[in-house]
Amino acid sequence: MAAALPLQAVTLTVNFDDNALPSDSYVNGSDGYGAFVCDHVRLDNDYSTDYGSWSGFALSRVNDTHTAGYFNQHAVWGNGLDRSGGGSYVVGYYSAYG
Repeated sequence: MAAALPLQAVTLTVNFDDNALPSDSYVNGSDGYGAFVCDHVRLDNDYSTDYGSWSGFALSRVNDTHTAGYFNQHAVWGNGLDRSGGGSYVVGYYSAYG
């Protein structure tokens, strides 16, 4: 006999402004840690030193709404601000090669 357990949705809000990330910088795994933590939530990333590429999540404070393409992959678009106006946000990127 199988029993069904009730499920309850949970909302989690994470503040990315609790870090000391300087303006116009990012963390994409090139530091070798493979993850970063914000509000006790771990976000993983994978960086390839062979290709200088990353996959997963990057924490960013890059504010460049003019440069298009690969060289601006850590930047926010729109008005150049994150939702809180504090500057930090997360970029997600999935690579089939990672």
